[in-house]
Amino acid sequence: MARTFIPAYSTESTARRHDYHEEAPALEVHSGRGASADADASSLVLGFAKVLAVFLCAFIAIGAVRVGITCATVRCLEHNVSLQSQIEEGRELNSDLEVDRSTLSSSSRIVGIATESYGMVYATHLDDISSSEEPVRGESGEAAAVATEG
Repeated sequence: MARTFIPAYSTESTARRHDYHEEAPALEVHSGRGASADADASSLVLGFAKVLAVFLCAFIAIGAVRVGITCATVRCLEHNVSLQSQIEEGRELNSDLEVDRSTLSSSSRIVGIATESYGMVYATHLDDISSSEEPVRGESGEAAAVATEG
């Protein structure tokens, strides 16, 4: 097999190569801001990132405050429930004590206990004691007991 070598540079195709250069677009120089244009874009992105970070921190802080308020509300409601149950127990105890007091302070009950347990009876006649004399004063100025035989 015979190989044919193609030269890297051929002088025969200069016309075609010249046409190729004419078809290529020309490079044009546009004046711009250069590195300052990139700096403005990065400062804009940095500013946006700062604003986003501030909003994110505010959102997290508001969420934390809301959670704290909710926890405090739940604790307060639980405390209210326990207070209501204690108040209800106190009211029941108060009504029981009122019933016991009215039962124990009944005059018929007291008379019954006095007559049955202690043998007490109502008095049949009353004796009046009157003191028409002034009490005798002792040396210390106190009234002395006067024993009289009767």
